[in-house]
Amino acid sequence: MGTLLFVTSTRKPTPQRSLALITEQAAQNGDPSLREGVFRSEQSLRSLQQAVDVLSAHPTTGSSLGGDIRKLAFYDEAMTSKATRPCAICGTIRTSAALICRKCWSEAMFLTLICQQCGKEYLLRRCEASKRPPMFCSRACSNLSRRVVHPCRGCGEELTGNRRKTKTQICVRCYYNETHPLIPCYRCGQLFRKEQGEMNKRLRQGQTKFYCGHGCRSDELRTGHPPHPCDYCGGPVALIGRKYCSPECVKAARPPKKRKNCPQCGVEFEYSSARRVYCDRICANVAHSLRMVGTGNSRYKDGTSYASLFRLMRPLIKERDGDVCRVCECPERLLIHHIDETPWHNQPENLITVCKTCHGVHHKSRQTPFPWFAQYAESATMSMTSRWKETVTSLQRKFASITV
Repeated sequence: MGTLLFVTSTRKPTPQRSLALITEQAAQNGDPSLREGVFRSEQSLRSLQQAVDVLSAHPTTGSSLGGDIRKLAFYDEAMTSKATRPCAICGTIRTSAALICRKCWSEAMFLTLICQQCGKEYLLRRCEASKRPPMFCSRACSNLSRRVVHPCRGCGEELTGNRRKTKTQICVRCYYNETHPLIPCYRCGQLFRKEQGEMNKRLRQGQTKFYCGHGCRSDELRTGHPPHPCDYCGGPVALIGRKYCSPECVKAARPPKKRKNCPQCGVEFEYSSARRVYCDRICANVAHSLRMVGTGNSRYKDGTSYASLFRLMRPLIKERDGDVCRVCECPERLLIHHIDETPWHNQPENLITVCKTCHGVHHKSRQTPFPWFAQYAESATMSMTSRWKETVTSLQRKFASITV
């Protein structure tokens, strides 16, 4: 059975329906007997090719309908391979598996119409022709058909506009001139354009003076009042907001600058700010250098530190304890131990000599096994010679700022 490629119907194309449409068209053209003959032979037709042959041979369909007989395009299952064969409608020889040529198929699918704007021919599907057919070949032609040429009501220049929007028949320049009338400046008299809506708003507010720019407006606001006297000479001053009538009066009215002596070089100089101390940058640099020498410098170090005092006290404590550990009397690997375990408390009553082993036993024990350290250090210090005591006293006096 052949496969139908085109019929003028939205229903599924079947051979029976195609024959019914063809015979109905033939009956409308003056041959009602053809319908019965076709339906009687419908059972014996095995393919659409036989239906086309029967209708083409009939005098009514062949002559009256001819090429406009709903021109069917189809493939036959027995003829799917491409071969050189003539078109079933126009007879054109070509190599294809289709029974009709592309030209005949296009004529059957489309209608040829003429564009009303450009006059060119364009194709339209037959299924779309049942509705209201378009009059133009493209959207550009459709837009051009809506445009009309009319003169500007202000200058007469030809304008191209939409036919639906022809109420504003005026160009941009004339529209601006209409909405911005010319009015004279109240200050200088020069003509300038002012927006009509803005001007009407100002008139409703009671304003009648209009200016061409900020300069005329400022001058009018300053000079539009009676003059007032100068604060220095008493002369007339026309501008509002000014105290003096001339630059000479401004300079003369300035108060004299204060004067004082430079603490570095002693020269008298004028100053405008109370924060100024020296006459120039050179004297300020010299004074700053002098202040940064010695104790005036924030980074000055005088040698009085806890580490320095402890470093000087160690040989004195070893001399007091006889250069041996006071626990096991071992002379090797000696350390100076702080009894109250305060590193910055370097008084002789808080220092004692121990070896490294005894020092570890003391710190690793939960409770010190040597509670007599403080009593021994105090008694040993009291029993030292006067020379040794003078040395300790001089160190305490030197490090008095950090001595606990």
